[in-house]
Amino acid sequence: MAEFKPNILPDVADHPGEFLRDDLAALAMTPAELARRTGQTEAAINDILEGRAMISEQIAQDLERVLGTPAQFWLNPCTIYRLVLENSGRPASELPAAEHAQP
Repeated sequence: MAEFKPNILPDVADHPGEFLRDDLAALAMTPAELARRTGQTEAAINDILEGRAMISEQIAQDLERVLGTPAQFWLNPCTIYRLVLENSGRPASELPAAEHAQP
């Protein structure tokens, strides 16, 4: 009898930048304001919002400090998004972590 291995990943996943964009809209906060408050560059924030970069551990910690949302909330969707990309045949390396994040 064949072993049953269910796929627990969704067929599609939203980029974490979409969640951040929703939060910013709800808070009436601009990307520039978020960049200033987190100490990140506006380019790093915009890359995430536009789906060109993932949220790094440092940015997740900065978001936790500024928005009050736990860092893990931001990192979990990143992991799921990367896994869904890998399983669909697209390399996750297409969306690197925001490498220009400020320490």
